[in-house]
Amino acid sequence: MTTETITQGRVYYERHPGLDVDSGPGDACEITTQVDVAALLDDAAYESIEEHGCRGAASAHAEIGYGEDEEDDWERLDTMDHPDVCALPMGTPADVRSEMRERREVTVWDGNNHVFHPLGALEELLARMRRSKKA
Repeated sequence: MTTETITQGRVYYERHPGLDVDSGPGDACEITTQVDVAALLDDAAYESIEEHGCRGAASAHAEIGYGEDEEDDWERLDTMDHPDVCALPMGTPADVRSEMRERREVTVWDGNNHVFHPLGALEELLARMRRSKKA
């Protein structure tokens, strides 16, 4: 099985029908390591909480792109288990902790409470790094 090289990622906003708000992609960011992908997944979760939880207007998901052009191939991404993500360099634990530190300072209103920025994908990647070091 051959994999393609992921070059960029973005958060895609899905607005609920009938509401006067735009749907579509957010700004693209460069993807070079699995750390970038994990951060993207956590940012999509954050945006989904902010938009859906607070306003009930939208949800969001992560997308990965395979070219340098905005119009190139984009694919929805839900987990770190995608073969093209696994083919990327892992990054370093220091990079993961830095991304986590930045996000821990951010809270979002979920409609009932202020909650911290989701860190599930970054925490999963850090755990994978620790397991691979032991093996």
